[in-house]
Amino acid sequence: MSAARTPSRRWLLWLALLAGAAALAFFGDKTPPGSARPAARPTPTPGPSTPATPPRPRATAAVLEPIEWLLPRAELAAAALPPRADLFATPAWRQPAPPPVAKAAPPPASAPPPAAPPQPYTVIGKKFEAGAWELFLGRADNAFVLREGDSLEAAWRVEKIEPPKATLRHLSTGQAQTLDIGPAP
Repeated sequence: MSAARTPSRRWLLWLALLAGAAALAFFGDKTPPGSARPAARPTPTPGPSTPATPPRPRATAAVLEPIEWLLPRAELAAAALPPRADLFATPAWRQPAPPPVAKAAPPPASAPPPAAPPQPYTVIGKKFEAGAWELFLGRADNAFVLREGDSLEAAWRVEKIEPPKATLRHLSTGQAQTLDIGPAP
């Protein structure tokens, strides 16, 4: 029981440190750092035994360092940021559409030839058999095996199959389109 009532050495050390910190806080120098406080020097009075010396000139305001003042937070933020900057705004990913450009109408005498529809077929593969290339094309769930001269759904005709390209011609417009089929093995 006597051990529980006596303070340990650790508590005594903490109390001593606390008392020292309180003394420094109460009696310590409270001038802010950076502000110069001139020390008071006693001026000697001329007496009977000391000759009179002229007083030294005091330092002027130009010699002293200027005191830097703290700026209020509102002024500091206004100087650092552009006006009306919203730091938490959601960025706009879409750019505004460019203004429409007025296009000149083409001359009525010459109408452009109709364009062939885009290719709806994907290349599945190719094979060289019996001295001729066969081309495998697919669309949706259909697969087509084609050789040169074959027609494809009555809209396209296979003109030439020579790796790495195959040429198809649209029957209604007569325009040719090429497909990349890859190099020959």
